[in-house]
Amino acid sequence: MTEPVVDSTPNPPPGRFGPWRRELRAFLELVALTGVAVAQPTFDILKKNASIFVNRSSTKIEVIGLALVFVFLPPLILWVLEVVCGLLIPMLRRYVHALFCAAVIGTIAVEVLKKQTDLSSVLLVVLAIPLAVGGGWLVLQFEVVRLWLRYLSIAPVIFAIVFLFFSPVTTAVFDADPGSANVKVGKPDRVVEVVFDEFSIESLLDGSGHIDASLYPNFAELAGNATWYRNETTVAPYTEAAVPAILTGDFPSDPNAIQVAATKPENIFTLLGKTYKMNVHESVTRLCPASLCGPNQRAAAREHHGFRGLVYDTYTLWRDFASPVRQPDTITFSGGDVLGDRNSLRTGRRFVQSLQPTNKPELDLLHVLIPHEAWHYLPTGQDYGQGSAARGLVTYKWATDWTALLGRERHLLQVGATDRLLGQIVKKLKKIGAYDKTLFIVTADHGVAFTQGNPIRGVSQKNYPQIVWAPLFIKAPGQARGVVDNKPSRTIDILPTIADHLDIKMPWKVDGHSLLKPIPPSQPVKVFEWEFSPMKPPSGQKFLTLDGPDGFAAAMRGQASDASGDPALKLYKIGPYADLLGQPAQPLERPAAVAPTGTIDNAGRFLHVKPTNKRVPWAYVQGTVSGTDPDTPLAISVNGVIAGFSGTYADPAAPGPLSFWTVVPPQLFSAGRNEVRLYLIHGSPSAPQLVPVFPAK
Repeated sequence: MTEPVVDSTPNPPPGRFGPWRRELRAFLELVALTGVAVAQPTFDILKKNASIFVNRSSTKIEVIGLALVFVFLPPLILWVLEVVCGLLIPMLRRYVHALFCAAVIGTIAVEVLKKQTDLSSVLLVVLAIPLAVGGGWLVLQFEVVRLWLRYLSIAPVIFAIVFLFFSPVTTAVFDADPGSANVKVGKPDRVVEVVFDEFSIESLLDGSGHIDASLYPNFAELAGNATWYRNETTVAPYTEAAVPAILTGDFPSDPNAIQVAATKPENIFTLLGKTYKMNVHESVTRLCPASLCGPNQRAAAREHHGFRGLVYDTYTLWRDFASPVRQPDTITFSGGDVLGDRNSLRTGRRFVQSLQPTNKPELDLLHVLIPHEAWHYLPTGQDYGQGSAARGLVTYKWATDWTALLGRERHLLQVGATDRLLGQIVKKLKKIGAYDKTLFIVTADHGVAFTQGNPIRGVSQKNYPQIVWAPLFIKAPGQARGVVDNKPSRTIDILPTIADHLDIKMPWKVDGHSLLKPIPPSQPVKVFEWEFSPMKPPSGQKFLTLDGPDGFAAAMRGQASDASGDPALKLYKIGPYADLLGQPAQPLERPAAVAPTGTIDNAGRFLHVKPTNKRVPWAYVQGTVSGTDPDTPLAISVNGVIAGFSGTYADPAAPGPLSFWTVVPPQLFSAGRNEVRLYLIHGSPSAPQLVPVFPAK
């Protein structure tokens, strides 16, 4: 009688690779654990921030590939390492497997404890270690535990299916495109629309309601041949709601809506899509259907390094989530969130290059994140490389007068770069013979504020004129003379005004009104609610109602700079001692009883300066100071001449010496070696004294 064959695969000789059942079991156990540690929290983060796929113009294939990567790549890497270890030292194979399982269990423990407790990072690790060791021991010793993990391996696949097809990601990536509207265009003129971002009207002004032409010559020139709607207000203080309002003509309604064509089918693109060729460069939304704007969207995706960049950025999100180190309780809006574009001028230049002669109706639309944070451009277009978020924002509010002043300095310098980009767009339109015949719209989604103790963008009673009033210029085809129109206008009025200029009867109802027609006599300033706004709407309502006349009057009193002298230096003249800029430092030096000490970061940068370079990192000066109080005014000299100002700041997220930072004019540097020194400023502005800060030992 033949004896039955015994399957010895559960306990094969340790020196052998395989059999395949054992390898599959080991892999599935790792799939289960990494699915809980990596895939599930990653998918959860992305579901709550599905707009990241809109911002990146991610394709369906990319998002499916991303899900597969986070389900199967981590366990595959661990399994391969385990196999290699087993081939090198066979007796260690099962222990390496248990060790990897323990490491993943420890990661899960850190994630859970970090979310459920307020423990420090050290305590999180201390508590996670015994849990990891215990979990690894259970995997090593008990087949029932390993069997349970193999059954659990189906969970990450379910996580991925829910993520792809039953979450906000479905709307962001997979929903179908709407068709174009069937409308007749009576005057099919070329339309060029430029939407800047985080740009208050008062940043352009000279204090008397006019554009400061010495600082912003291209905006001043545009105002000279367009209709300037000075009383233009946004309907939302944040981009995801404010830009769709411009493109649809409707008030926002859902703060969590994914801003894609499927959710906003009635927009400028579907209105003109049947007649117009689309040259569209969206930065945060994707309201233009892929059927009309597919090539542009794929080009935008390549700017983010495509699939590779998507995987890396997603990994970074998970790494921050899984790390035992907690993030500082500081809210900032910059490259760290999905809105940042550290190459916004390059984005703008790509749009300029895309403007080409055409004999057919064309919509050229650019939404570019400039002068939005992160601020790192000078009016010359040079990049000083400080692409991080603004410092001195604590819980989204400006901590001190100096931090607000320094933030505004950087913003206004970037407004100068925005003016430069506008000039390049107009120059290109003139070069191709299109400017005179084009309906040209220049606007911004909302403003930005620099008031101590108030948010940078959340609406408060003190800062709302800075946030709510934004630029709007509309140059009609053939228009050569500037007009200033002070009628109350809103960003939702832009689309119906475009339709009116083109002689289009709107095929659907919008909330906005054409600015070419009489405006309703009672039109309150309404702004959509936002979690970062100190002002809240009445219970059950979604909009703040603000004082329009008072806000407009305050906005018109705005002034980019009240300094005199060389326009190229005006924006650097900040604070009570601004008139010292350009003066020699030595005659004002006075010794102190106790000499303060400090450091200037990366001082070696000043030894090899090329002032005309495109990248000028030495124009941003930062460091620390000891031996003085917070909010002490500082001066920075370059080669013995006062070149910039700052104030000491006690950073709650970085205890220790006081910090400082500022931007100095690159033209005050000499080619080659430069001497940069730091001073405390004492005395009155009329009789200032400079106390040298000596290098800390």
